[in-house]
Amino acid sequence: MEGDHDALVCQFMQVTACISLSDAAQHLASCSWRLDEAVNLYFAGGAASSAPVVPKDEPAVRAPIPARSETIYGPSSSTARRQPRVRPTGWESEHDDAPAPAAEGHPRRRRRGEECTSGGSTTDQAGKKKKKTLAELFRAPVELTYKGRFHDAKAHAAGLSRWLLVNVQASGEFASHQQNRDVWANELVAQAVRERFVLWQVDVDEREDGLDEGGKVSCYYKLAHDMMPHVLVVDPVTGQLMHRMRAATDPNDMIAVADKFAERRPVMPAKATKHRAASSAAPPPRGKQEAPPVGTAASSSSDPSATTATKRVETAAAAVAPPTCEMAPGPGEKLCKLRVRLPDGRALTKQFGAQRGVAALFAFCRSEEERPFRLMRLAAGGSMQQIGDENVSFDDLGLHMSTVFMVLSWS
Repeated sequence: MEGDHDALVCQFMQVTACISLSDAAQHLASCSWRLDEAVNLYFAGGAASSAPVVPKDEPAVRAPIPARSETIYGPSSSTARRQPRVRPTGWESEHDDAPAPAAEGHPRRRRRGEECTSGGSTTDQAGKKKKKTLAELFRAPVELTYKGRFHDAKAHAAGLSRWLLVNVQASGEFASHQQNRDVWANELVAQAVRERFVLWQVDVDEREDGLDEGGKVSCYYKLAHDMMPHVLVVDPVTGQLMHRMRAATDPNDMIAVADKFAERRPVMPAKATKHRAASSAAPPPRGKQEAPPVGTAASSSSDPSATTATKRVETAAAAVAPPTCEMAPGPGEKLCKLRVRLPDGRALTKQFGAQRGVAALFAFCRSEEERPFRLMRLAAGGSMQQIGDENVSFDDLGLHMSTVFMVLSWS
């Protein structure tokens, strides 16, 4: 009987061209080993279903596909990317997700397959490295900024004879973070700041030690909160605003401002101790010399040699005394009132005859400062103009109710 079944199976395979012994035996057994019925059943619909559906080696080909899909879009990767959203700024998560497609589409699939088989440890390390890079990309320029309060920064800049750069930012505005990335991280801008400026940075919404430094500076210089960040060029001695930049995120604009202020420097303050020492070392005026003791005066009057020596000393003192110009205006003469700001920061109000030459002003300044100096005035447009001709009158220069700055000349 078994030999008959084998013969029927061979005939079935010859007629139907079936290549599977099990399929042929199955069709014959379902038809009670009747060959005609089994052939009809096979051609009626059994031929398509009897074909091999899936090769045995196909699961090995498709195995990396779900693993790669889990690495790219799996829950572990999504959780790792959502972690930076907890930060208050919020910009880290957006930029953290942006480079992902470029990394996933890299042609080196062998490396990606190794990362998938390693359990995602390499992917986590790369993600941490990427987050560190983004944090450094938008960090504040701590190596350029002055650490301290606004008035301390002004005093520090004045001591170095440099302009004070005041950078007022708002942490809630992305333009402030963009300024840290594009402007202060630029090599040319950083070099200009190190050589010519003192940079002081503050957050308008930040309070440190209970002091609202950012709010005070913003209120004093009338800075608009909707135009953050602001960059101000401030004279550290007078506190005058020399230049303002709103929402500055282009490093070329900052370089242009640095070149504009490269040729001139703010007023350089002299040390008060040196000024006091120079004034104490100078001989007292003739009219204010102390009277000698009574015994000394009597002996000198009786000694003719002492009287001769005293006259010689007075003659030498008169020869050494510098010439002075008359500053007091004459009767009925037009007055010229002005303010003189000395290198040590003091401001003195003086009166001169309007028709007299500014040589009187130079003489007064020489009596206050022995070192070489220049007299500067604030001209139209906010620029400083030097007063060079001493023969020009106060009225011709229009110095009435103005401020004149003494700038020390170190050349």
